[in-house]
Amino acid sequence: MIFMESVEMIKIMNADVVSNSYREFKKWITDKWGVVEELATEDNDYGNPLPLLAFDDLVVGGLSFATNKDDDGNDMLWINSLFVVDTYRHLGIGTKLVLEAEKKAIAHGVKELFAYTEIPELYKKLSWVVLEVNGENSVVMKRLNK
Repeated sequence: MIFMESVEMIKIMNADVVSNSYREFKKWITDKWGVVEELATEDNDYGNPLPLLAFDDLVVGGLSFATNKDDDGNDMLWINSLFVVDTYRHLGIGTKLVLEAEKKAIAHGVKELFAYTEIPELYKKLSWVVLEVNGENSVVMKRLNK
């Protein structure tokens, strides 16, 4: 188990789509939420960015993206899944993943990033705004500055 003072040692990296870590992350999110949108297999400006993975010695969490259309047909980038292994939760890893996702979205020219989440508190402490509450889930959004 990780200790809070060593959370800085957690590395956030683009997923290597042929790695066991990538496959393990895919399995975690499928086991947790069932069918999820296909994860990106390359990082480019024409679709979803590659997922991000958090590593201690092994993968301990990850974040993936999805693109949907708004009512006017414009692309909207969403955090599709954010998952941290139970023993690594509440240590700041989810925060590190979201902050890195924001940087990646900015690099892709995205002006607003969205998430549908069970944990809006995590996003609110990072200056995201709750747009809608649906039972136990919330739609949150952050306007990104370049």
